[in-house]
Parts: sequence; structure tokens; C-alpha cells
Amino acid sequence: MRGEIRVLRPSIDMEPNTIQLVAIPERCYRCGQLTRGIVGVLAPTSRGHVFREFDDVSAALAQVLQPDDLATVRIGPIKVRRSRHRGAHLSNGCVVCGAILGSFPLWESLQEELSRGRSLRDFVVACPLGTL
Repeated sequence: MRGEIRVLRPSIDMEPNTIQLVAIPERCYRCGQLTRGIVGVLAPTSRGHVFREFDDVSAALAQVLQPDDLATVRIGPIKVRRSRHRGAHLSNGCVVCGAILGSFPLWESLQEELSRGRSLRDFVVACPLGTL
């Protein structure tokens, strides 16, 4: 199911100069504080919105989303972190302690919520775009 692109209708209202992140609220495994992990983004198209997974857009997000702006919506900085399974890669982190939030566990959390009848729209967070 990973890599699947979903077109959503009706459209979500886009705020100017923001990016629509799909972010799951989680308790950090290390510090226990509430944070959000980015699962993907909703990109506008002529047919609605297309969901793009975090791993597919992480490099672009790291360039346009400033850590201070991410922190305002309880998301830690996107930066290179190391994991045993993937080695060094761009990842989400806890907004409080910086612990890695893995893409696969976040994806599983999203799928669990969707199976309960929630939609991607329930997890959309508008984050201001930084300056390039």
C-alpha cells in the first residue's frame, strides 16, 4: 500500500503561503511529550489533492520548511538522522527531544486511523512556507 497516490475530493481550502502536511499526533517514545510526525503532504491538482508520502518529498520539505515554523504545529525539524534499519536518512523528529519518528511506524499509525473511519483531512496541518 505504500507509494499509493490518492486523489481526494472535495478539495481542501489552501491557506496562502502554506503547505498542507498530513501529520499524525504521537507521544514520543523517548520523552513522552506530544509531537506530530509528517506522513506526507497533500498537493493540489486540477482533480483534487494528491497525497505524496514523506519519504518521496522529504528533501523538498527540508528545504522549504523552517524548524521554527514546524515547531508552531508541534513538528520537529526534518533532518538527517540515523536508524538501525535505514542508516542515515532525512526523517521526522520529536519537537521536544529530537528523537527519530520513523516513517514506517507513522505510516502504520495513519493506516490504523484510516481503518477506523478517519480521513486524511483529519490530519492536515497547514504549515507556513519558509523563504528559500
